[in-house]
Amino acid sequence: MTKKVKWYIIISGVLMISLFCSGRFSVADDLWDEDDAGEAEVFDEEDWEEGDSFDTEQYSVEIIEGGVRIVSCQMETVPETMQIPAELSYNNRNFPVLEIGEDAFAGITEVKQIQVAEGIRQIGAYAFSGCEQLEQMSLPKSVIHIGKGTFSECYELHTIDIDEGNEHFSISGNCLYQDHKTILWCFTQAEEVVLSEATQTIAEAAFSGCQLLTELRIPATVTVIEENAFETCAALDTVYFQEQSLFRLNKNSFPDLWNCVIFVESEEIKSMVEASGAYEGEEISVVAQKEYALHYECNEGSFDEEVKKSYSNLEEIILPEPDKDGFLFLGWSETPEDKGEYVISYEAGTQGDKTLYAMWESDTDAEDTSLLSETERTLLSQKDGVRKANNNKSIKRSLISAKKKKQSIKTDENVERIVRQREMEDSLAEAIEEGARQDSIAQTEEIQPEQVEEEERLEQTIEEQTEPQERKPSFLVVLLFSGGLFCMVGALGSMVYFRMREKK
Repeated sequence: MTKKVKWYIIISGVLMISLFCSGRFSVADDLWDEDDAGEAEVFDEEDWEEGDSFDTEQYSVEIIEGGVRIVSCQMETVPETMQIPAELSYNNRNFPVLEIGEDAFAGITEVKQIQVAEGIRQIGAYAFSGCEQLEQMSLPKSVIHIGKGTFSECYELHTIDIDEGNEHFSISGNCLYQDHKTILWCFTQAEEVVLSEATQTIAEAAFSGCQLLTELRIPATVTVIEENAFETCAALDTVYFQEQSLFRLNKNSFPDLWNCVIFVESEEIKSMVEASGAYEGEEISVVAQKEYALHYECNEGSFDEEVKKSYSNLEEIILPEPDKDGFLFLGWSETPEDKGEYVISYEAGTQGDKTLYAMWESDTDAEDTSLLSETERTLLSQKDGVRKANNNKSIKRSLISAKKKKQSIKTDENVERIVRQREMEDSLAEAIEEGARQDSIAQTEEIQPEQVEEEERLEQTIEEQTEPQERKPSFLVVLLFSGGLFCMVGALGSMVYFRMREKK
């Protein structure tokens, strides 16, 4: 083989090696993508910056330290049972979900049950507000923080299942607590709420929508009531504040009170409440605790045991019943004369010293006990005692029944008022929406044909730019490939030519 042929072969090899090296950005890249396409990469923070965002088929998310935050729900069809995942996949990578952002699922009315996956640590403010059909919620062990108003306007929510290993949240007295100190939310269907003595803070919108709640006692441990904590609690007519050393009542803490009495235990707290702007409703009165004297004129009757001679205006009091042989007790009168108006109890809020006069009626059915033995008299006295006790229970039941009936009537009136107010708000919102729609139509009709054509061209340009482009080999690659191929053909031809000459 001649030197010329050898040089042809060497040059051809160099050119072909250069071709494959320079083609790494085309063929080699495609081959690498195909090999790695079957396995997703782990999320690497070095490839992303906090604040970056992307959309999956179901969620819009934002990059945070160590993972992602769900910003909003993108589902076209929302299932009745929704499972919020612990991990999301995007662009062949897996991202751990660490947070649910503010308002992320707000206003989704179709969902009835939500299960939050283990690994999610925080739930933002108002994240599930307005989910009006939501009935059940499941919280994992990993959740350590829930923002304000998360479940506001979730009127059907009656069950919150908390993982046994979660030490940050608990349910007590129809309320959801965080760290046993902060009330985050109260079940809106609750008619009675008992606050824990460890309660320190009532969060914003905690009692929002509790339209059946009529009475609430706030213990002395509470030091902060945040804004709008009791919004739309229109049926709430009695609130008791116990004495506190530290206390902060925010503006509009009770924005929707109606004909309510707020009882406090000192003139100092009364002044603070009145100056706080905590309420805007009508017929609101703030009453400080006071002790008043009770004086009983039994009119030859007597008490079987020691009775209390004072009362507090913060508490309801059931008056004691005296005893008088041969007479039936009718009740207490506030005047010495029997006018047929008797008092057997005082509601909370009653004020002033009281002098009460026992009113009697002769008991025509009374038995003559003069001929009875001491034992027989004792048995008869015990029988009378049972009869009187039953009579007192009957009176108390009647009082409670009357009070509940009064509260029920008042609650119905407040609910009707709320319904009318919401109907007016809905009508106003519809009118505003219709006006905006008409303005939009008018603006559309004013657009000139030239503007429409320009917008169409712009949209077409954007679509062309966003479409994936096929990578074409560069001029250098084509030149090298052609040169290498030419040299190889030349070398082969030369080899054939010299072989034939040697044979001749």
